[in-house]
Order: sequence, then C-alpha cells, then structure tokens
Amino acid sequence: MSYAWRERYLDVNLTTGEIKAEKMSLEVLRTTIGGIGLAAQLIYDEVLPDVDPLGPENVLAFVAGPLGGTTWAGTGRLVVAGLSPLTGIWGEASLGGYFATHLKRCGYDALVFRGASPMPVTLFIDENHPELSPADHLWGQETYQTEELLLEQYPDAEVITIGPAGERLVPMASLVHHRGNNIAARCGLGAVAGSKRLKAIVARGESEVPIADPQAFKQLKQEAVQLFNENDFIQVIRRGGGTAAAAPIAIEMADLTARNWDLDVSEWGLNEVSKITGPAMQAQFPAKKDTCYACPVACKWTVTAAKINGSEGHMAGPEYESLAGLGAQAQVSDPLAVIQAADLCNRLGIDTISVGATIAWALEAHEKGIFPAKLIDDDLELRWGDAGLVLELVKRIGENRPGLGALLAQGSRRAAQIVGAGEEFAIQVKGLELPFHHPRALRGLEIAYATIPRGATHNEEGVAWDWEESTYETWVGESIGHMNLSGANNSMIYCQFLAGALNADYTARLLTAATGIPYTPEDLYRAGERAWYLRRLFNLRLGVGLEADTLPRRIIEQIEASAASLTDFDQMMAEFYRQRELDANGRPSARKLTEVGIAEKL
Repeated sequence: MSYAWRERYLDVNLTTGEIKAEKMSLEVLRTTIGGIGLAAQLIYDEVLPDVDPLGPENVLAFVAGPLGGTTWAGTGRLVVAGLSPLTGIWGEASLGGYFATHLKRCGYDALVFRGASPMPVTLFIDENHPELSPADHLWGQETYQTEELLLEQYPDAEVITIGPAGERLVPMASLVHHRGNNIAARCGLGAVAGSKRLKAIVARGESEVPIADPQAFKQLKQEAVQLFNENDFIQVIRRGGGTAAAAPIAIEMADLTARNWDLDVSEWGLNEVSKITGPAMQAQFPAKKDTCYACPVACKWTVTAAKINGSEGHMAGPEYESLAGLGAQAQVSDPLAVIQAADLCNRLGIDTISVGATIAWALEAHEKGIFPAKLIDDDLELRWGDAGLVLELVKRIGENRPGLGALLAQGSRRAAQIVGAGEEFAIQVKGLELPFHHPRALRGLEIAYATIPRGATHNEEGVAWDWEESTYETWVGESIGHMNLSGANNSMIYCQFLAGALNADYTARLLTAATGIPYTPEDLYRAGERAWYLRRLFNLRLGVGLEADTLPRRIIEQIEASAASLTDFDQMMAEFYRQRELDANGRPSARKLTEVGIAEKL
C-alpha cells in the first residue's frame, strides 16, 4: 500500500471519448513529488516539438500533489500544464481552492487530456466511474454561470471551467474555479481546453487519502499553525483584502509601478494609487473573507458592489496583480472600475496580468504615435486613466472581437510584432507578461523572471537580497537555491504563502510523514532542480535557448538606477549559467542531467 499518492492518473482521449485509469510508478512519484515536477515529466514525455498548441496533439495536464486530499492547509491547489498558445513554449498555471482535494479523493493524482472532442463536453469524475457529457448548453456561458449550472447537476462537487475567451481561443485565456476566487490564469491554457472543446471538469470525491504516520502528521499541523501565526506576510493578507492588502507595502517599497512600468507610483500620485489598494477598496465596499480548502489564512475575499450592468451582486475581490494591471498600469484609480474589470476577466476567463499589461502597452504605443490608426476601432479613443476604456477593451479581448480586441488578445509581444513596432516596451519575457513586482524592490526576482521556463513569474521566485558582502557568486547561488525549493513546494503542491512560513527541514519532515518515504531537505532541492531542468529541456527541444533569458531594457535600466548593489545583468546571467552548468547553446551538462536523474531526449 502506498500513502498520500494514489498512483493513478486519468487519461482522457477527447477525440475518441476513451477514458482510462493509468498506473504510475511509485518511483516516478517519489522523484517528481507531484505538482509541477510530475506535470513537467508528463508533458515532456507526451508533447513533441512540432505540435500546434491549439491542435489535438497538445496535451493538457491537471496535477495535484501528495498532500492533496489530506487535511493539510492549502492543499486544494492544482497545477495545469501544456504547450502554451501565448508563448509557444512550456506553459503552466496553478490555482487554489478545493478541486485537488476532490481529485485525490476520487483516487487520482492527475488528469491528462489529449485529442479534441467533435462537440463541447464536460468531464465528471467520482470514485466510481468517469464520464464525458455533452456541454452544448454550456458553450457560450460565462464561468460563474457555468459553475452554477453544473453544481445544480452535481451537488457537493467542485468545478473548473473555461469562459467565452477559452472557447474563442484567446491566447491568454484562463481556467476558473470557485466563482472567480481561484484562477489558473497564466500562459493561455484555457484556450488549450477550448481547442479541445473541454468546457469544464467536475470532481466529487470522498475516499480518504491515507497518511503514513498520522501522529507525526498531526503534530506537524499543530506546529504549522504557530509558524503561520508568526509570519508577518501571512498576517498582512489574513487581516483582509488578501494580496491586495499588501499593496500599501508594495507602494512603500517601490515595488508597484504605473503607466506600463514607466512611472513610479509617486510620480502618478500617491493619492490616486491609494484609492485602489485592498484596504481602501474594503473600506468603501462591503467585503467578506473567502478561503481555500482547510486554510486558516483566508486570503481570498469577495465584494458586493455595482456590477457593470448596474445590479448589485457578488464579485471576487481583486488580488494585487489585478489592481496593479487593470489599475496602476493604465493609470486607472477608480476602485469600482478596477473591481469590475477584474470580475469581467474572471467571468470571461482571461488572465488579468496579461490583459492589463497588454492594454498598457497599447496605450503607450498609441501615445508614442506608432500604433497604426487603422488598427484602432473607430469608436475608441486610447488614453491613460480611462476606466471605461479598460472595461471595454477587457470585453473585446475576452470575446476575441475582430479589430483591436483580437490584436490585443495576442499578448503584448505578438501584438508588437504584428504592428511592427513597440516590442522594446512590451514588458514580457519569453512572450509572458511580467507580474507586477519589481526586481529593484525584491532583489533576485530578475533572475527568476529571466530564466524560469514558462517566462516571467513570481510564483517560483528566487528572491535573494544583495547584502553589502554579497558577490555575484553568492547572490546568484542563493537565488538558485530559493528557486529550487520553490519548485519543490510547487510539486508538493501547497500554497506559496504557507510554504513561505516553513523551511526545507520542516517540509521534508511533512512529506515523510505523509508518504512514508524518507525525504531530506536535499531531496527537496533536487526535486525542484530536476523540474527546472526538465522544463528547460522541453523549451530547448523547441529551439528556445539562452537568447530567451532576458529582461525588458526598461526594467534593467530601472534596476541600474536603484540603490541595488549587484546590477550588471550580463554578469548575473553568466554566473547563473555557470552554476546551472549550461553551455553556450543552453544545454545542461551530462553530469548535471545524470545528477538530477533525467534521461535527455532532444
């Protein structure tokens, strides 16, 4: 008998309708842990270099971790992975909530979708048998309504769905769960589901996930509560407003910027930006806390306010990234408009980061006079600070509407390439728009932005402070170590906020108690390292090498102008490649691949 892992994944061929429960070896699970590590292995093994991201040969994987289905806090999280239609390379996203809990209790560690259905379908799984059902009546519905209709049909279940954006193959489409409070937003994987005509997944599971050492597991849970209570950041987001509650701190640290990353928020106006912080929004609009499975932090929030149509109703409270992208980057300081724009993104099923960043790029391109007039819809005037314009563009992007909406739906890099200008201020890496945290404030983040395989992300961060005594060797090494541990946490997969209150020794003990397999901190670092190399090899197979490890010139210049001590980007990257053992073509050394247990196949 194995513990924590279910040793099975569900393989769903949407072309034929065949569904099979496939066995996974305990050795693969032990090595990858689950989550991003297992997703990397599945996609690397299944997706060939010449695959169209929106073609039936692409594979879409939903992967839980070993703690999913247990009573551990924040383990309702799930990783979604596949070839990204936004970037054309490795794509991944994650979402919290409750779905992974039910997936594991149905008896599966993962779901793998291949092929494409001839008609819209929904997958329902429980402990007995999975089934595909026609979803014609759901096609065209927004995400909240789709979830409500499916919960009427499947009470006590959990739902992940796409919206109109995924159906219309918008490259930045997301997958939405729990009425907009949990989004697998990045890399356009909602469009992959749409290309497969997979409208939704429904899971309802009750089978207990066995734990190897229940007593040790219980003791670790009790210790964790104290650690969570002592963590300063957790206390900030717990008090209300989630990550949006941290916006005042981001302003103070010069982390948050405005006007397509071109203005410090103080230059825009502290009075203006303060209107769209979490505390300011919650003071103006009635708010309620929400949470993920078994989580004591409750960093999610919902708000009751006027919707776009004028009626009062439920909306998910925007996270930090949403208020930054749909507010500060476009210089919109109307809090209700920011709430409405984020809510509309959730209903349509699109990524607020990529949407906000791409709108900001378009505003700057127009301001600089490089945006061809023929590409601007006649009824629109592009100007900074126009809340109504942002709302209208969100709608047109989410609907992939011909004209400006369809252009911006391609993301900032591809839109700049289509226009033939402006790529230098498309704030993206590898085609993925940057999250709105500045490396000058969170030192070492630029290393993660430049080198994480999916493109710029802060969810597998390498933040490492450049102290006075730091050298490039020690600073980059510390950042790599943090990235590796973060990769292991994303394989566990549990909330990064909670993981930030724990250390590698604690996490290794937790994984040992859950699985019965002895893990050390070194094992965790190695698992995270392995997942990084595997995803990099996937990109290398697609012809993407070291040339893609870069940052927008604007970000580099702002770091150089800051008080940071280690600001030579080229020297940083040279040291990174040396420590990661990558040659001039970006290929890892044979020694390193052997060390992390990867059999390379390029």
